[in-house]
Amino acid sequence: MDGVGEIQSSWIVDDGDTKIFHGGDTIWHNQFWKLGKENPNIDYAFLPVNGVVVNFEIIGLEYSPVPASLNLKEAFAAAHLLHARKLVPIHYGLFAHEKCYIPQVFDEQDLKNISEEVGQEYLILKDGAMMVES
Repeated sequence: MDGVGEIQSSWIVDDGDTKIFHGGDTIWHNQFWKLGKENPNIDYAFLPVNGVVVNFEIIGLEYSPVPASLNLKEAFAAAHLLHARKLVPIHYGLFAHEKCYIPQVFDEQDLKNISEEVGQEYLILKDGAMMVES
């Protein structure tokens, strides 16, 4: 589920050479351990990192200060529990709204620090870019 209770789907795509986990809009949950055990050899875990706090009172939802998606540290930890070779951060730096959509702000140093702390490598992919690694 995402942070406002909508059911979400995560995907594992495997072309025989590369296995990708895509978590979409997801929050921290207790299935990362299980998913990591049941799906070995994930190369890349695409996970949201913006830790966004939303205020959707305009559509009838009460305000909550709890993030509606994974924050940076949670995404690194989730990728680690998935045994992913690399985290690919998604859903960040695109937009914000001071009243309705307040994402966690971070920089390259935050990425490096948390990567080292958690012991999880990462790969930054710009929107629309092709993933090419040697």
